Amino acid sequence: MKKVRIIKSGRSQIIRLPTQFHFRAKEVEILRRGDEIILREPKPSLRRAFEILASLPPDFTADGRDDCPPQERKGLSIRSNYFGKKR
Repeated sequence: MKKVRIIKSGRSQIIRLPTQFHFRAKEVEILRRGDEIILREPKPSLRRAFEILASLPPDFTADGRDDCPPQERKGLSIRSNYFGKKR
C-alpha cells in the first residue's frame, strides 16, 4: 500500500497523488465510508442536458415542430409489435 504525506494549507489538507493514481477528470467526487476517504471520477450524467432544457423559453416550440412524417419501411410496420404479430 502506498503512503503519501499530508500538507496543511490554511484550514485544508493537501495530498500529492503519485502518477499511478492520477485522474483524467478536472474534478473528483469525495466521500467518507467508515474510516476511508474515497476519491472517484464523477459518473457521466444528464444533469447539464436537463439544465439546458429547463432554461428554454416556454414558447420554444410555439410554432410547432417541422418534423417529417414517419417513413414506411419493410419489416418495420407500426401495426406490428416486437414479435412481428399484428395488433
